[in-house]
Amino acid sequence: MTLMFFFRVRDTGSWLQIGESITFFFMSSLLFLFSAGMSALGEWLMKDTVETKFEKVVLGRTWVGNKKVHD
Repeated sequence: MTLMFFFRVRDTGSWLQIGESITFFFMSSLLFLFSAGMSALGEWLMKDTVETKFEKVVLGRTWVGNKKVHD
């Protein structure tokens, strides 16, 4: 969406048309940065909450559920 507004930025016409096109591009860029930041923040906050069986085995945990993996 940001690229669409980037290609629609105008440098001709009235100051209102020029300002609107630049504002649309700027706001869509900020929306992209905000959503990427929220995604990164959520991933960081949830990084140690769920551990799969594969991760437990690879990280050297000896118990998976109720079964002992190795001695």
